Amino acid sequence: MRYDWILHLLCIRGISYSRSRSKIVSLVNSTTNNRSCGSYFRVPVHAIRTLLRRLEIKSSVFTTRDLFLVCCRERSFSILLAYCLRRSFSIRLKSNSKCSECDKSQAFFMFGFHCYIIISELNHKTELESRTVTVFDILKLMFVALLFVSTSQAADRPNVIVILADDLGYHDLGFQGSKRIKTPHLDQLALGGTIFTDAHTTASVCSPSRAGFMTGRYQQRFGHEANVPPPKHGMDINEYTMGQAFQSLGYSTFIVGKWHLGDPDRCYPTRRGFDEFWGLREGSRRYWYDVKKSDRPGDPHGIEHNGKQVKFDGFLTDRFTDQAMRMIDSTDKPFFLFLSYTAPHGPLEAEEADLARADNRDPYAALVQNMDDNVGRLIQYLDQKKLRDNTLIWFLSDNGGTGPTASNVPLNGKKGIKFEGGQRVPFVMNWPGHIPAGKTFTGLTSAMDIFPTSFQLAGGNTTPKPLDGVDLWPYVTGEKTGSPHQRLFWKKLEGSALRDGDWKLIKTEGLPVMLYNLKDDLQEYNNLAESQPEKVEQLLKLYESWDAELAPAQWGEG
Repeated sequence: MRYDWILHLLCIRGISYSRSRSKIVSLVNSTTNNRSCGSYFRVPVHAIRTLLRRLEIKSSVFTTRDLFLVCCRERSFSILLAYCLRRSFSIRLKSNSKCSECDKSQAFFMFGFHCYIIISELNHKTELESRTVTVFDILKLMFVALLFVSTSQAADRPNVIVILADDLGYHDLGFQGSKRIKTPHLDQLALGGTIFTDAHTTASVCSPSRAGFMTGRYQQRFGHEANVPPPKHGMDINEYTMGQAFQSLGYSTFIVGKWHLGDPDRCYPTRRGFDEFWGLREGSRRYWYDVKKSDRPGDPHGIEHNGKQVKFDGFLTDRFTDQAMRMIDSTDKPFFLFLSYTAPHGPLEAEEADLARADNRDPYAALVQNMDDNVGRLIQYLDQKKLRDNTLIWFLSDNGGTGPTASNVPLNGKKGIKFEGGQRVPFVMNWPGHIPAGKTFTGLTSAMDIFPTSFQLAGGNTTPKPLDGVDLWPYVTGEKTGSPHQRLFWKKLEGSALRDGDWKLIKTEGLPVMLYNLKDDLQEYNNLAESQPEKVEQLLKLYESWDAELAPAQWGEG
């Protein structure tokens, strides 16, 4: 075996070896998806600045020897380096020439580098006592590094899980204020992370809401404006999905549950960026297997596994969670899982045990509490597999609640309506040790933000089309203050709305314009349109400017 590439990558200033060659390390502002010679790992912005100060380097180029010299001497800085895959700077290791050994050499360099930091931190070797690095030294480094490789890889790139509830009321969780519906597992998830109190989906109904989340873009840009795509329609296949983005980073990608982005095979999840799918193409179905209704042969409401209709036993929400855990267990790579529950969407039917413990035997409450139990099962599984600390979990609903017992208090409106109760949703971000626990974030936030935030944390950077979502990470960590969005827009056929800070404008064909100041009137009871005509005109111009960028609706609603 040749050791040249190891030696020249591990050379340190003041240490000689006859075969050592200089390597250039460049600071760049973002990672790329280039898979040619060169490997990428991310370190915090403040760590880069610290490094430059300590090296007294004003330019953006320094050598690998400089890097290792600092790692060797500065134990505090080596902690920062070990905590890689962070914010907006990256270190790129560039080979002087391409070679067949490139991928292998870069991989082993990462092992050795991580190992060197670990050794330093354990005080096994904080300084090199000799001015000569031997092959034996390198082999020792590599051996220890291999012991830590699985840990380092897991720590570098988080697993990402998005849990989406269906038609869940804004108020109908313990951490949202409900006393009637008990959700201890979701409460624990929320209190262990950050709760976003002014978070919105891009539509107040299921399918367009999911299209906006899945692409990180306003779905109106590609005509996915109305709900329930007709049989021959679906989300534009030219749009880039979260699944495709994570596949580009080498992630395993899974979806379990409700798809609702088109029935045609061209729109099928496994053709839109997901390695595996277990769920239904359509928007709702019975919670038990029923060959006479939802599970008739060829029915898009039936449960499928990668294109083949399958039978299932028991309650569907339980089976969704079983499949999610099975998929996670099937991969050794970092993963992106979209767990898209149908609960508590109708039909409102529940297991007897869940009805028995629900308030007044309410099937809606029983569905929510059963979903909470399943979230608890999933988190317990992640703990058992030692995956929890490196798994970022999002939880939200696809739109506001509906039905006789769903509550969107203190908001006005419900699913399908442009009042806040239609699209303001429970929204939680949880990643132990990385995201502040017990924090409430009040800035204007969108479900579109999940895509860029997760993608950046996984090491991604650019997408084929610009995203409307915003990276929430600097807001969560305190690097930025204020609101991720100054404005958000909504449109579905004849109804539209916009938020501009605390101001809310609602415009529906055939009805007077409505204007509200949510800071003083969160319930949207006091229409200020007549008393604030200048504000109405200003917001209408903002909306018309946005509307001019959109594509025509690709289908309507009968």
